[in-house]
Amino acid sequence: MSSAAIVPVPSRFPEAAALDLPALRDVPLRLGYIDGIRGLAALYVVMTHHLQNMGGPPTPELRAAFGWLGHGHYAVDVFIVLSGFCLALPYVRDPSYLASRAGVAAYFGRRARRILPPYFAALGLSLAVVWLVPGTASATVAGTVAHLFLVHNLHPIWVHEINPPMWSVAVEWQIYFLLPLLIMPVRRRWGLGAAVAAAWVVGMVPHFALPPGRNLDWTFPWYVGLFALGAAAAEVGHQQGGKWASLRARVPWGFLATGLAAVVLAATAMDARWCLKTYVLDAVIGSAFAALLVHLSAQRSEGHWLGALLSCRPLVALGGFSYSLYLTHLPVAWATAHAAHLAWPGEYPSRGAEFAARLVAGTACALLVGYGFYRAAERPFLRPAQNRSDLLSAKVDHAGGRHPVEVLSGPTRVV
Repeated sequence: MSSAAIVPVPSRFPEAAALDLPALRDVPLRLGYIDGIRGLAALYVVMTHHLQNMGGPPTPELRAAFGWLGHGHYAVDVFIVLSGFCLALPYVRDPSYLASRAGVAAYFGRRARRILPPYFAALGLSLAVVWLVPGTASATVAGTVAHLFLVHNLHPIWVHEINPPMWSVAVEWQIYFLLPLLIMPVRRRWGLGAAVAAAWVVGMVPHFALPPGRNLDWTFPWYVGLFALGAAAAEVGHQQGGKWASLRARVPWGFLATGLAAVVLAATAMDARWCLKTYVLDAVIGSAFAALLVHLSAQRSEGHWLGALLSCRPLVALGGFSYSLYLTHLPVAWATAHAAHLAWPGEYPSRGAEFAARLVAGTACALLVGYGFYRAAERPFLRPAQNRSDLLSAKVDHAGGRHPVEVLSGPTRVV
């Protein structure tokens, strides 16, 4: 799942004006480090599901060697924060963003075009695998209909049907409606802090207002708060001037991100997550990652060593088709495991050998199928070029300094 940031093309570049570029918020800027993060998160989820779908509990040796792969939920936290970050960037450049009915309608049209075609194609692929490969997920009529309307995450049984990772796509789709209907209106009237607080209140209402077993905890409704944290990181990290630019310069965001990440790692390593409510742990993870995004923005992103590492070509390329990879990887894992069983019906020499074979072959197949799926079902629906230039390079003021950026004519990629 890749992304795009929105920045102005400065008037001091006459070649930009000559191109008759569209509204500033429609000019996409590829932030390579965002693509890299998204690609790494998707790859982590792929590897996590290989560990979880071995057909039996892993041995103690496997737990010791690959226990770090058992936290795919953390990667979903990252996806949600990234989504809020990317979708709030246009507001940083244009405060009237999503302030009109026409703007809201256009926003929903872009989101539908970006999310739904690959989702429905992957849903069809997943149903085919469920019907053809024994021992996979279930697919009831009610669950299938719920998947078609992206509400399957609201039922504790439907959420695990057909292609379980799709629950997060439904959550994110539902959160999209709250950006123009809740987060942005509150932001305009009462400020950024109030918007984040309102998002967390709305997200926590089901947990506290509904009885256990019916409170939607299985679909993590507090992800609305994580989405708002990402939106806040976009404004704090990219606002030119004003109080947020000052705050960006004064707060040690890198140390803050490191400290919060250390809390998560310590709780995970000591298996002490039981003493932290899931929503508390998710809030810490979301805050850590939002702080990291602000830190990368303040350090000129790709000019920072971590930003440069995350912007390397392989990771950016992986991030380019990470949405397709996320949608298809589990059906591919089921299909490859079934094919391997048919080709080698005997026992593996060890559980370690079985996992290594699944991890290497399964991940390779997931990457190949994910990229092919991207070319066939995702790329054709990406938004067409918004200007007539193949590549316009410019210098813009970024975090108080001169920062080279590339304004691409390619599709806006915000997932």
